[in-house]
Amino acid sequence: MAKDPYFPFYFSDWLGSSKVAMMSLAERGAFIHLLAHQWSSPTCSLPADAGMLGRLSGFGEEWLSDGCRLVRGCFTENPDLPGTVRNERLAEIWKAREAWRSKSVSGGKKSAQFRKASTKGSGKRQPNAQPNAQPNGNIPLPL
Repeated sequence: MAKDPYFPFYFSDWLGSSKVAMMSLAERGAFIHLLAHQWSSPTCSLPADAGMLGRLSGFGEEWLSDGCRLVRGCFTENPDLPGTVRNERLAEIWKAREAWRSKSVSGGKKSAQFRKASTKGSGKRQPNAQPNAQPNGNIPLPL
């Protein structure tokens, strides 16, 4: 399955979070960086190594300072994969998105098989096919 480029961001939750409100702008940036890295990981997790988290967050050596305490607190040990951490809320959203994507892929394959079977040998053009259609399905307009 191709990697999903979609990353959900619930701005009302972000703006309404007291944890986020207590963070400095640098910490907010580090937090969103880590969330993006977690989302793009095949396991939806991050390495538990503090040095790696510091580099991924953009804080580097400062990751271990007291100033990053709020961001570090947003990631807990991943019980499913030892040696990793994750943001639990993002992991739940990721699991739901993966289930949706799998269901969509399965439905798309079934639909394609049905369309192929229903038009096979009929010699008819599919109803949605348009003459001179562009790749995105738009029909060029005369100038």
